[in-house]
Amino acid sequence: MQHHCHYVSSSGNFVLLKLRDTDQVEALNNALLQRGIAIRPLAAFGYPDCVRISIGLPEENTALMQALSEVLPTL
Repeated sequence: MQHHCHYVSSSGNFVLLKLRDTDQVEALNNALLQRGIAIRPLAAFGYPDCVRISIGLPEENTALMQALSEVLPTL
């Protein structure tokens, strides 16, 4: 899946996704919440255009990837 967004790989159980701007962060967060998927916007930590996505169970990761493939092209 390629949607021209940047990510920072991690040794932890999460990835950091860098989006275009704070509007895109808000739109992604809202769209995923509507699908029952919670991510963490990182503006409070000094990264206003980034979100943290935790790695979950295989079926949760599959649901996330499906949701991202539907949502990211619309942002």
